[in-house]
Amino acid sequence: MSAALPPEGTVSFPAVLKGNSNKWRRDPRVTEMIEYLRPYQDAPEKLKSQEINAIVEEIRRCRESFEYAARNYFWITNKNGEDTLFSLWDSQQLILESLRDRKRRGLPQKLLILKSRQLGCSTVLEALIAWRTIFFINQNAIIVSHSPEHAGQVLFQIVLHILDWLPWWLKPMQSSRKTENVLVFSNKDPSARQDNPGNESRIYVQAANQKTGVGQGVRISAAHISELGDYQFHKAREIVEGDLGHALVESPETIAVIESTGKVAGSYFHKLWRRQIELGDQADWEPRFFPWFFDRSHFIPPVSGWRPEREEEEIRDLVLARWVECDNEQCGQMRESVYRGLSLIGSECPVCKKGQLRPKELADGQLRWWEWRRKNAGQDEESLKELLQEQALTPEDAFQPRGTSAFPMECITAAAKFVRPPLVEGFLDKSGVFHGPHPRTSSCIQNWCKTDHTYDQRNLQVWEFPQSGAKYAVGVDVGAGLGGPNDYSAAVVFKIGSVADYHVATLRTNSVTPQDFGALAVFLASWYNNALLAIEAVKLDSCLVVASEKYQYPNLYENIAVRQGPSGARRYGWYTTPKTKPNIVVNFVRWLKARALEVYSSNLVEEMKSFVRDPDSERAGASKGNHDDELMAAMICLWTAHEDDWNDSTGIIRLPREDREEGEFNFLVRCQNCGQEWGTDRPSDTDRCLKCDSSNWMAKKTYSISHYVDLELETEVYDEYMSDVSSGGNNEFLGEDWEEL
Repeated sequence: MSAALPPEGTVSFPAVLKGNSNKWRRDPRVTEMIEYLRPYQDAPEKLKSQEINAIVEEIRRCRESFEYAARNYFWITNKNGEDTLFSLWDSQQLILESLRDRKRRGLPQKLLILKSRQLGCSTVLEALIAWRTIFFINQNAIIVSHSPEHAGQVLFQIVLHILDWLPWWLKPMQSSRKTENVLVFSNKDPSARQDNPGNESRIYVQAANQKTGVGQGVRISAAHISELGDYQFHKAREIVEGDLGHALVESPETIAVIESTGKVAGSYFHKLWRRQIELGDQADWEPRFFPWFFDRSHFIPPVSGWRPEREEEEIRDLVLARWVECDNEQCGQMRESVYRGLSLIGSECPVCKKGQLRPKELADGQLRWWEWRRKNAGQDEESLKELLQEQALTPEDAFQPRGTSAFPMECITAAAKFVRPPLVEGFLDKSGVFHGPHPRTSSCIQNWCKTDHTYDQRNLQVWEFPQSGAKYAVGVDVGAGLGGPNDYSAAVVFKIGSVADYHVATLRTNSVTPQDFGALAVFLASWYNNALLAIEAVKLDSCLVVASEKYQYPNLYENIAVRQGPSGARRYGWYTTPKTKPNIVVNFVRWLKARALEVYSSNLVEEMKSFVRDPDSERAGASKGNHDDELMAAMICLWTAHEDDWNDSTGIIRLPREDREEGEFNFLVRCQNCGQEWGTDRPSDTDRCLKCDSSNWMAKKTYSISHYVDLELETEVYDEYMSDVSSGGNNEFLGEDWEEL
């Protein structure tokens, strides 16, 4: 009997088939139904109308809900080689949520998934392909992987396993089943197809290294492209932007997912990921990332006396800041703590509807698992890169550079731990006022502005609005602004702190001339409390001329060597030379190693990876095809902001002072023996009590430097700030007419 498309309508089940459902287990009534219908397998003609109606109704239920079909009928093989009914993992749940969200917005269900290993992504995607082709007519699905063996013998086998374990009355007719290339659901008898054709759906299995085009000549409604990071650059682009891209049906019903571990920085997958991140709501493929701790088996019980080291403490802090978990023990669903600019902390869990989302704290056993893997990688940089690629904690970890960066790997991984999405993105208008769409309402962040900025430029990323009384610095690297890949100008804003400096904003564009960018730099620096403004002046010095002569900005950086020289001449701007460039690179490394600098921009970290040193000339810069504009602006900003902290005895800039007040430390430590208390940033550095030498102590967190700022609270602070500005506080340079440029 064929389980082809049933007619619409509701019918009744026999009493023996009725029951209640449970979200994560097979409905008891389904087990009863399977057993009830088993004797009819060899004699379907004996089915009564009541049984036929029950089957039709069950097919309808499966069509209406993938989750219903999967948890009741889809058998898979787990990691232990055991056959079990499908149940959703955290990563699988988020994949389905993302697909549904895009469908609700009228978009094709296209996802770009960057992940760690063994998170069940392939399983849920093959299950979706099985569901779409088994229960719907005229569907063309495709499975693509880097090799024929992986596509056919690994991924396709998941579909075949699901199909083979279906009860007889759900299985569609099959006319062709070739594990190497195609599965066709149709009547085996061509002469009978006119009256009983079957589903007429197909699943194609193809490899990225085949000579012919992938998906050519077929309209695809469901696709899984696996391990894109392993494809050759030109082949990956040909598949995504060419053959398969054109074959996908432009419909909200279309499901297409690209998933892969990160692999090498500079690959097509890496560039595609960064492009989709930058596009935000306009991304054709919605990016989602799943870190290693989504695999709950990554756990080693800690031994007595074990305490996390510095690396693992930082990981715990990062996860607390970026991820939340449902506090309902029966659920425990994990997800990002900030989604589209809004904090989810304290909100109702969308999965169980019972618990609340709380900051995710990794267990000691999870941290010990990571420590074990990290230490077994040893000091070999390539082994560490491999570990980070396969078991990534952040998207930046997942893509590792070829060769050797000018920045030690420790610095890159330390910087990556702070990366987070901006609070809001927008632009500075002709008067230097910031505009941008609120991530929740899409209306302008400025309450008085009624313009829809959804499709306006967003070249200014803001992680924190200007704070009254705070001290800021701005570093500027100038490009030609002609629209080419190497014409970017960038301005980076740091907030200067007593414990660390914080990256609060980046202005970056390749479509603004140096003169116009000079005006933008002045507006930006003025906005951030008339910040110190250091503009790179070796080339394209018209940017500096605009700031110094047209706007006469009062807080321009002056070259210290000239300022302290015998002539006393004033020489504004930063000059990058073969002597000064190594200095700002080494200084940047020192601050990152000391955890005295937090950079939040993903692009800045990516530029660090591709910033290489020529072993022959000792010169450093962006490798071919990459950029260093934001990185150069950041290094200039850090150096010039602290140049007055130069230590003549050591010949280097002093790091932030260590003689801090107790309240300025991240942790407060208390001795359980004598009650002595002291502050520290890393409890793992503590061995014994400073007073009684006892090893019995406890630490509690006082605050976290690295945190997400709530947009609503920040907006209130910003409104108050702008109120002060409008009364004359910082408005001196915000009223210039842009057209004069």
